[in-house]
Amino acid sequence: MTDADAVYRDGAALQDAGRAAEALVRYDTALALRPDFADGHDARALALWSLGRQDEALEALDLALAIRPGFAKAHYNRGVMLQAVPHIEAALAAYERALTIEPDLVPAWNNRGGALAALVSTDRPMDRVAHTRRRLIGCVAR
Repeated sequence: MTDADAVYRDGAALQDAGRAAEALVRYDTALALRPDFADGHDARALALWSLGRQDEALEALDLALAIRPGFAKAHYNRGVMLQAVPHIEAALAAYERALTIEPDLVPAWNNRGGALAALVSTDRPMDRVAHTRRRLIGCVAR
């Protein structure tokens, strides 16, 4: 275990306690010690998001994914954030990447379904229904 790991765990405990601003300081410290710490960037993104700093949160996830492209949890978290903004198509792409990496990631399946449903409720519902059906058919074929 490194110092960065210990500081990261302190940040996670603070985050779990609802103290995102303090957690962010810990994550920043962990990342100063180990800039290539993908889990630290992911956790930092969650702290930033909970502080309302959406753009910075997405940038932190970009860093996590640049370091570890196969990080399913970071792809999932990116999907959650993009869906909230809402950038539904981009959120779907993030969920699908997460599920390609980790097919048993149940929250990604759940949120993917919600994002698909959101696509149907646009101004052109019939176009979205056809698009959603194509996506679902692709999902079943996996």
